[in-house]
Amino acid sequence: MPEKDVKEIVATLGLMTEAERCLSRFYLQCAEKLPADRAFWEKLSADENVHAGNIARMAGIVIEKLGAGFEANRAFNRISINTFLLGVDANSEALKKGALAGRRIYYVVRDIEQALLEARYGEVVKAADAGYTALLKEIMVEERQHIADLEGKIASLG
Repeated sequence: MPEKDVKEIVATLGLMTEAERCLSRFYLQCAEKLPADRAFWEKLSADENVHAGNIARMAGIVIEKLGAGFEANRAFNRISINTFLLGVDANSEALKKGALAGRRIYYVVRDIEQALLEARYGEVVKAADAGYTALLKEIMVEERQHIADLEGKIASLG
């Protein structure tokens, strides 16, 4: 794989890592605003940090293998991930100011998690590497679980 393509894949994975870290910070804010569910939010935050670490390890695998066994699978729009980051930042500000509160927080977070799944960022890179695909699968399984957990929380709120 040409060095330019390896750099592009690694840069894309870097943006994805930042998205996960941004979510982790936001979920810690949610824990502060909803102390009755602090453990729930702290777990989501911790999971997002694990995802960020997994994506960083995925980038390391691509670098280590010099892109062998990897290929760009579909176009990745950097503007869309930047828009995602801006949206999370806007929700963070709304949370700080009290404009985002109560049960609405759960709906917003569920929609954020759903947007991550729908972005199909796991399809950006096609990989033959078992370690890379195992890390990606772990992230996708946990994102789906986050949505299910959020749906359960929403249902329990009545």
